[in-house]
Amino acid sequence: MKYAVLLLAACLFSCSEGEKIAEIKMERDTINFNTIPQGKVILIPFKYKNVGNTELKIKKLDSSCPCIKIVSTGNNILPDETGEIWISYDSSQDSAQVEQSVVIETNTKTVLHTLTLKGVVSRK
Repeated sequence: MKYAVLLLAACLFSCSEGEKIAEIKMERDTINFNTIPQGKVILIPFKYKNVGNTELKIKKLDSSCPCIKIVSTGNNILPDETGEIWISYDSSQDSAQVEQSVVIETNTKTVLHTLTLKGVVSRK
């Protein structure tokens, strides 16, 4: 009987703590760089915060375009802390209206998140 009461108390205590989840909140997920000349390289920061209650892990950053280079200020972000993902975009192969995306893979409930760069590249 003692063991049953102890087991019940342990279960109630563990349930009361709630689920440990990481949650990413992007300051913004789309940035419009307006108009830039062809050949220009721009560097754009995307800021985010871990608003969850456990460590946020940036598992992978990916873009299908070789014109995009990605750097993160950290791959493991504690609750209530912030980080940045810097995207370098080389416009030398583009012209006209442009939209490029970066996909972030995390340990959040929604695993994939998309960041988007938009703008116009004017010919030289």
